[in-house]
Amino acid sequence: MTMGAVAIRLDDIHGRTPVELLHCLARELWRGKPVTYAAIPYAAPLSLGPTATTAERPGPRSARRDGPVLELLHAVRREGSDIALHGLTHADHKSSAGPAVPELVAIRPRRAEALISALDTWRDEFGTRVLVPPHNAIDLDFAQSLVARGYVVSRSITDGEVAELGLDTTPDGRAASKLIPPNGRPSSRSQYFQTISVSRRYIDTSKRTPTGTAGTLLRAASEAGNATLTLHWWDFVPRSGSGHVWAYVSELLLLLSQGAELVPISTFDAG
Repeated sequence: MTMGAVAIRLDDIHGRTPVELLHCLARELWRGKPVTYAAIPYAAPLSLGPTATTAERPGPRSARRDGPVLELLHAVRREGSDIALHGLTHADHKSSAGPAVPELVAIRPRRAEALISALDTWRDEFGTRVLVPPHNAIDLDFAQSLVARGYVVSRSITDGEVAELGLDTTPDGRAASKLIPPNGRPSSRSQYFQTISVSRRYIDTSKRTPTGTAGTLLRAASEAGNATLTLHWWDFVPRSGSGHVWAYVSELLLLLSQGAELVPISTFDAG
């Protein structure tokens, strides 16, 4: 099996993320491995769900405010990690059709302009090239316009894109779609699909071992050239049962480092 590239993506960083937890993750799990930190500049209250909300520390919600989280983002960038923009607020909004949709789906012009402005600002401050849409969902025309501006989009593949590849939209069909190299997909080369999101729920319900999960990621990295593992900081907050999450991810990262090159998402285009 040819060695490919795997990116570790840590989502939903914002001003109230416990910075001591982020430092602990760096010491105990990343251990010098590059990570793509998906940060929210103006996180809306309750937009990340109850588990994350109860784990937040006091203070401003914005990742743009001076403070421990902003300092950490600058520090990890200097050490070779990516700082990605993870939407503006992460809050869903009502579409013209009525139901609430993720922030960057059915996006209105003013929000699109604000998002582009934020990306440009973060590129100046953090060297940001990567957008991670909230819930991995984005208007595809808007995503393509960002690629034309030189940005990389890390997201989920849509059912429509799976169908365009001649595959069905079952879990098996979606998994097969992620083995196709970017130049064989309907989207542009600078849009890369999340391979697996590992969470406490995934570990408890899928019953997949770290070896099995690593095998899926390494196969995607080998055949498609790259793979993305998504994690969320609140799954590592010390509480009843959190220890097995640390143990699972620790073993998973060891296996990945033995079988692939671990890189920031922004370097996928260089492959």
